[in-house]
Amino acid sequence: MTRPAAAVILDPQAHVSRHIARRTRELIGQVRIWSIDGQDIRERRDLLAAGRRFPRPRLVRGTVGRHRLELSTDEYGRAVGRCDCRAARFGLVCSHLLALAVHAVTLGWEAA
Repeated sequence: MTRPAAAVILDPQAHVSRHIARRTRELIGQVRIWSIDGQDIRERRDLLAAGRRFPRPRLVRGTVGRHRLELSTDEYGRAVGRCDCRAARFGLVCSHLLALAVHAVTLGWEAA
């Protein structure tokens, strides 16, 4: 029986090992965003191309390789992520979450 993904707080001031940083850089190209704020990414892109404006995204869902991820903000404005990998299930920051966070920032997502 697998444990459900625990919420992991992504602290921008936290130290990240060289191994995780290197792996994150490798994974950034594998990030696939599926939905932003519950809206399909293809639909959102079409609306953006038509000139529609959206507020900053609050919830980003996607995959990195075969791992499913979710990135959001909590009630205090902190970045909170969920991943189905073993490290995240135990509450540790994984390279998959960091890669999704880097990619999401390019889409205008931000945490306080």
